[in-house]
Amino acid sequence: MNFLMVDGKGNPNTSADYVDVLQTLYSVAYTLKFKVKKEMAIDYPVMALEGLWWGEDMNLFSAEKKEAWLWTMMISTPDFVTTELVEAAKAEAGKKKPWPSCHACALNPLPRACQRN
Repeated sequence: MNFLMVDGKGNPNTSADYVDVLQTLYSVAYTLKFKVKKEMAIDYPVMALEGLWWGEDMNLFSAEKKEAWLWTMMISTPDFVTTELVEAAKAEAGKKKPWPSCHACALNPLPRACQRN
């Protein structure tokens, strides 16, 4: 499975970076969706936001210490989406609104060990 992904750190409830990452992911995901629909005549839904959460020391990982959290936010993409399509969608989305995290948004496979069954 491939995902649009952006890494970050800090409390998702108070971090401006977290807000920027979510805006970036959705901006790129929807630009990509409409680009594929126009150029390839394939319509697909933008999938739900997913996240991975951890800390430098998992023994100290706690809901009371969210400022120390590390995270990856991601949106699944269809198998036919390529890095080239994502880069074109990032460039197009960046023209509309230059999100600071846009350069960090990347298409990556999620390792099988992390996937749900």
